[in-house]
Amino acid sequence: MPQNKYKLPEDVKTACSSYVRGYKRLVYEYQKKRDNILNAQKSTSFIKLSGGYNETSEPQNKTLLLEKIETHFDTKIMRAVEQAILHIGDDIRDEKEREKLREAITDCCKDRRRFVFQYYGLDMDKSTFYRRRNKFLTEIAEYLKEN
Repeated sequence: MPQNKYKLPEDVKTACSSYVRGYKRLVYEYQKKRDNILNAQKSTSFIKLSGGYNETSEPQNKTLLLEKIETHFDTKIMRAVEQAILHIGDDIRDEKEREKLREAITDCCKDRRRFVFQYYGLDMDKSTFYRRRNKFLTEIAEYLKEN
């Protein structure tokens, strides 16, 4: 039996699983914030810059606000989950099997103890599945550590 090289501390594993559970909410909030900025009515804005206020044009202001959203921790979490999902099963040739695995891993993170491995009919054993899930959670943690 191969050893699990994707061992995370329990608190990190729990945090990464909760990021997956909150992913849809993060996407919704991200889109809402972006839409609010992009659809805002034209107005002159003032931004505090070292020592005083400077008037900025709307495109510059929108750019600054969009950059602020992109660097927010919630956006980093959202991007980490997205990137990790993209890499699930990247060694599996069959697209349907890869999609079933993605769904099973994300559902496992969301449903926690209610998750039933057998319901997904995956072409792998339970220990291989959980190794892949741990790899997924490790990838989220590593992405957040780097960014």
